[in-house]
Amino acid sequence: SQTLANCPELLLCPPSACCAAWKRELFLMHPIRFRAGGWGEDLVMTRKMLAVANSVVALSETLYDYHISRPGSVTNRKELQTNREILGAISETLDWYRTEGLFERYHDELCYLTVMNAYYDPVVRILKQAPAYELLSELREYAFLQFPDLKKNPYLRRASLKNRIVFRLLLRRRYRLL
Repeated sequence: SQTLANCPELLLCPPSACCAAWKRELFLMHPIRFRAGGWGEDLVMTRKMLAVANSVVALSETLYDYHISRPGSVTNRKELQTNREILGAISETLDWYRTEGLFERYHDELCYLTVMNAYYDPVVRILKQAPAYELLSELREYAFLQFPDLKKNPYLRRASLKNRIVFRLLLRRRYRLL
């Protein structure tokens, strides 16, 4: 068993709620709930729960097979503008960590979480559909506004070669190459 304090990399795990189980007592002791609607509702809740949990147990086996099957589900939506919704989730998470006095302690992990979920992943999704350059710039500006020093993030330097190459192209706005 681990805690966020002794294993900050827990913040880097997939933020999906289907990857975790939480004790009922945590919900009773803390006013942490799923945020209503849009992408990222599980990101906000799981990142907060990691901070308040007395211990976290990670299993190496897969116990849940998630797939998108319901038309109209949040993860099945294709509108480009839905990529903006993640910005609200990231902002809520960062604001909570600031309010709780945990932002500086987990700065690098929160930066990586922001870059990957509010910049890298949405831009790649958008480019697969139809380049919406206005939205691409908005996502980039958001990431740099939250973390002006994001290029120095140690987790980005340790990412896979593919992710580092894609990230460098994103930083240089070489969207057509992607």
